[in-house]
Amino acid sequence: MRLGDVTGPFLLLLLGVAAVLAALGLGAGLGWGWIGYVFGPSLGAAAMLVILCAAVATGLLIRNRLFRGIPWLPVCGNGCCRGGWLAALGDYKPVWNEDGTVRGFRCRCGITYQKVGRRFVELAPDGSFRPYLVWDGLKGWLPDRDLRP
Repeated sequence: MRLGDVTGPFLLLLLGVAAVLAALGLGAGLGWGWIGYVFGPSLGAAAMLVILCAAVATGLLIRNRLFRGIPWLPVCGNGCCRGGWLAALGDYKPVWNEDGTVRGFRCRCGITYQKVGRRFVELAPDGSFRPYLVWDGLKGWLPDRDLRP
């Protein structure tokens, strides 16, 4: 890693890790002697890793709950196909464009849908779409009353 690539948040993260390691190492050393000095920084590193993982998981859960939808793909219009848990596709299969990008998702019933922001729209073969569901962070997937194409 070059010196120019190091950013402020990364340096603050390293400083936080070093502070937690030092505090737990010294605290464990004062309480348990030389065994604490040896194992304290390792336990501090493990504790810091657990704290960081919990923070990332909480942030992802909040972002998904408020903005993306849980599950990511809702029930199809016929009510028989479901999306998987969190970001799994479940009963949907991706539909690809010629350039390799995802055009939409086709359920087992044969209906093609597209996710546009918080909206889940039914995609016609000519490229037009019909509103189907919209994600509300407090109420979940609701019928989309918007009639814009």
